[in-house]
Amino acid sequence: MKSIHRKPKNLAGEIGRNRPFDSLEQELFLNLIRTSEWLQGEFTKVFKAHGITQPQFNVLKILQVEEKDGIPIQKIGERMTTRSSDVTRLLDRLERSCLVQRFRTEEDRRVIYVRLTEAGRFTIDQLAQPLAEAHQSTKGHLDSTSLELLNNLLFELRHSRDENC
Repeated sequence: MKSIHRKPKNLAGEIGRNRPFDSLEQELFLNLIRTSEWLQGEFTKVFKAHGITQPQFNVLKILQVEEKDGIPIQKIGERMTTRSSDVTRLLDRLERSCLVQRFRTEEDRRVIYVRLTEAGRFTIDQLAQPLAEAHQSTKGHLDSTSLELLNNLLFELRHSRDENC
């Protein structure tokens, strides 16, 4: 006999919770965590298949935008989408894989810059299609209005306290 897999109606049903959440804020928090974990898992599969991690890819994309001139290491940490306290270690791994190159300029020998190598550009190119497919499979069922609303709400959630300071 086949078991019928039903789509849960809400987070409580999804996690088998029998009593209400303490607050809507608590439910939102748990929903965000569950969604984040799910999305990270889907994208980790793509990155792992290409021998890279999401933070490493984030560094490569930051460098791609800057292109040939490279950028100081400090700026990479500021621009990352996820907080990484150890950009140096990330760069060590990327440099060992020949995906980035560190260098100094004659203008200021104290500052270390980083730029993509050809192998780094190739890695980004190789990931373009698999990542587009992962975005489509995880969020393609949402229309553009829903995506814009969700983007705006998440941004507002992160910046709501900025106005109160």
